[in-house]
Amino acid sequence: MSARAPSALAIAAVAAAAALWAAAAIIARNLFRSGVDPLELAEARAVTAVAGFALLWIARPGERPRTARPRTIVALGVSIALVNAAYYLA
Repeated sequence: MSARAPSALAIAAVAAAAALWAAAAIIARNLFRSGVDPLELAEARAVTAVAGFALLWIARPGERPRTARPRTIVALGVSIALVNAAYYLA
């Protein structure tokens, strides 16, 4: 088996993800200091994520997996909310 070298796009994606993760932590810290409750921030992140996923769902109808049902999408949104709440309350 031959090892493939990572593409420049993959390396850039990893670097962008790390930078965005760091920026999110800094922004969250500043929001907490200004009085935003951790659950409010978790809710805002979850709503934003679900809205983004919904836009992708609408914009790309031909690329939906056959198993995706509204119940699955709601479960994903709840999962995102719980993970964010746990992250900010820890």
